[in-house]
Amino acid sequence: MQGKHNVKKRAQKEDNVQPPRKRQRTEDVDQLPEERVRNAREKSSLTTTALNDGVENIQLQPSNNEERYDLMLFFKEKYVDIVQILEDRLLRNNIKFYLSVHVKMIKYSPDGKYDEAEPHFNSKVSTILQSGASEIPHELNKGFQKVFISFEEFIKNGSGWQLEEVLQLDLCVTKYKPLKGGSYLELPTSLKRLNCILNIQNLDNKYFFYGLFFQVCITFNEIQKM
Repeated sequence: MQGKHNVKKRAQKEDNVQPPRKRQRTEDVDQLPEERVRNAREKSSLTTTALNDGVENIQLQPSNNEERYDLMLFFKEKYVDIVQILEDRLLRNNIKFYLSVHVKMIKYSPDGKYDEAEPHFNSKVSTILQSGASEIPHELNKGFQKVFISFEEFIKNGSGWQLEEVLQLDLCVTKYKPLKGGSYLELPTSLKRLNCILNIQNLDNKYFFYGLFFQVCITFNEIQKM
């Protein structure tokens, strides 16, 4: 049976299904030579893009068993990689980003059954401008905190849940172009007929300034006539 958060209920004696065994944590990757460790970490990530590279999804998987079974350690080990990725993207554009962590949870019951779930825990969207690269660590820490809060709430609301495995972290990065005042644009005829839009004709990029200036002047003149 499958319920909220993709919860799967299983019986230990049913159809010869065996409960997942508690995995032994080994230092498999950490004991390898430095070059093989680096190669293993490179293979633990995958990048996909969409909308003409305007949206990028970087998938980060655990590099070893220690990271796979410890969410806090997983974040700690991926922290520098994520900061470097964000700094690199910020060199090209302003950015927005968020984190989504996919984990596997398990809960045992006294009757010999156990439930499985694979929830996603997301951070809020953070915005960083090219002039604010120093904000990356702060925004990233806020994202991690939001993920942990959601993770703890899941455990609290469903007593008995245990982390079985960290499956993946998705780092979603999008280009961000904030709106700014520009130059004069011709209004469509349908809007012109309304006679309620102030559209200042100008030959430079100070349209926003002129719009505010003439609005103030019009208001001032109206007050003078009263």
